[in-house]
Amino acid sequence: MERCLILVCGLLTLYFATGVGLCETSVDPPQGFHAMAQSAPVDLALQLVVVVADDWDNSRATLHRFERIDPSGQWTQVGEPVPCRAGAQGLAWGKGQHFSNPGWGPLKGENDGRAPAGAFAIPRAFGHVSARAAASRGSDLPYTALGDHTVCISDPNSAFYNEVLDTTRLPPTDFEQHLAETMSNEDPRYAWGAMVDHNRFPPNVTRDACVFIRVDGGAGDEAGNDTVMSGEAAEDLALWLDGHQNPMLVQLPKIEYELLAQAWNLPNL
Repeated sequence: MERCLILVCGLLTLYFATGVGLCETSVDPPQGFHAMAQSAPVDLALQLVVVVADDWDNSRATLHRFERIDPSGQWTQVGEPVPCRAGAQGLAWGKGQHFSNPGWGPLKGENDGRAPAGAFAIPRAFGHVSARAAASRGSDLPYTALGDHTVCISDPNSAFYNEVLDTTRLPPTDFEQHLAETMSNEDPRYAWGAMVDHNRFPPNVTRDACVFIRVDGGAGDEAGNDTVMSGEAAEDLALWLDGHQNPMLVQLPKIEYELLAQAWNLPNL
């Protein structure tokens, strides 16, 4: 509890800069902090992907992988941490399995160039190789083999908003062609990756869609709302993820991670 209070004080210092003794009773925690702390979004996860950036506006981040044998067990690190970029403009609170309106920090919006912060399920992997080839290499997460006509639909008027689909199976009137992210099997950015369950069930068309963990395309790839890394790191991640282990992504600025680590039972970094 003492550690949590110290972290709350540090957060308040940064966000409110009141100049008052911030551990005095006259200063309250940020709106939504208690609901956020009590949401326990990763309690059932046995695999955890952690992405931590220096602050809200810094896209440079580090990705860590952890696993445990049961929900009450201790997290064990898998592999080495890898550098990544989280969004073009940094992070903003997304709509996932955490309390989604915390009352501090930016809220994610449509086309804001920020990757979603919070806790999110990782429901599906994707890549250029066939599903059979991915399974033969160890993939045990539902997998989409990308084709010439694979897109993620960001048309807010479409019934398929925020879905990855083969357009040959849809009438062309079901979405606006220019409001779909093409995920070609010839685009190296999508050679390996995973879908982030941001803004679903139900989606809010003002909160953005089509968020991925994927390969960094290099020069000219601004990352958008995605989290991007080397091809080797993206492949290792996609093949490690196991649907039976309820994999989750926790993506946060450093201070927010430290603030929520104890309440959410997150691993030490």
